[in-house]
Amino acid sequence: REISKYPKHRCLYVAGTQTVAHVGLIPFLPPQVQRNLDASMRYFASKQSCALCQMIAEEVNLDTQVLMRNRGFVALIPWASGSPLEVWLVPNRHRSSYPS
Repeated sequence: REISKYPKHRCLYVAGTQTVAHVGLIPFLPPQVQRNLDASMRYFASKQSCALCQMIAEEVNLDTQVLMRNRGFVALIPWASGSPLEVWLVPNRHRSSYPS
């Protein structure tokens, strides 16, 4: 069966027969994201500095892993990548949001 588009207040199509108007979401971070967040918080607590900012500064100075950079972002290849073509797109400065 083809699933047709529903109005915004309908968020789930179940078994082709009914819709659910609301689905409660449980706050959840994937384990790898949680581990990275915990490690970053430990680094900040011990060094009073952001691990990612330190890494970016070192990579930009060495210029060996940097693919591209502009005034807002740096694209770099991490030393221990999880996949063959992994690239990180990292902002140059901390911000609370990145509007389009």
